[in-house]
Amino acid sequence: MKRTFTVIVCLIALTITALTNNNVLGQTVGIIPSPQQVEMRSGTYIFSGEPQVENRLVASLPITTNMDQGYTLEVTPQKVILSYTTEVGQYYANLSLQQMIDYYKSGDACSLPCMLITDYPALKYRGWMDDISRGPIPNMDFLKREISTMAQYKMNFFNLYTEHVFKLDKYPDIAPTDGLTAEEIKELEAFAAQYHIEIFGNQQCLAHAEKTLRIPF
Repeated sequence: MKRTFTVIVCLIALTITALTNNNVLGQTVGIIPSPQQVEMRSGTYIFSGEPQVENRLVASLPITTNMDQGYTLEVTPQKVILSYTTEVGQYYANLSLQQMIDYYKSGDACSLPCMLITDYPALKYRGWMDDISRGPIPNMDFLKREISTMAQYKMNFFNLYTEHVFKLDKYPDIAPTDGLTAEEIKELEAFAAQYHIEIFGNQQCLAHAEKTLRIPF
């Protein structure tokens, strides 16, 4: 037991160290999570209001991992150039640009240092699982806030852990009165899609069926 605890503590410490080291550069340019590569250049792009942005849909990028979700973001003294191979890459490129603007903006003006960012996710799937079967079931507004917050971290899937809270058409009484319906799940799927987030189903059974098995019928 002591050895297992020591190993877990060491793994946590190594993970925190790795995340901290990886985020230092990303924090300096305001992008979450840290970009894979940042090449600082001389000069500054200063603008008020909306920046001049050139969007480029290209056949390939200097990226070998998850290129379909990758992009390059180049800040020049005259404009910002975003390059990507898919609509998903375009979404993440624009999201990173907005995060940079929020970071560097002062009053009505924004001063972006010139740089070239090459970014892509190291993991194809990045997401969050929310256990909604133990305690109050979150309402739709809360779930949508979760999804929009996840999008800021460039996550791309959302998983609802459910045991008895989904209102089945054939056995609706299994779920509590505030359980989720199929229509609400479809609404969440459509809402998440605009952020390029997919909702994965997660229905627990067998050892987690005690709340269902309490019902006589």
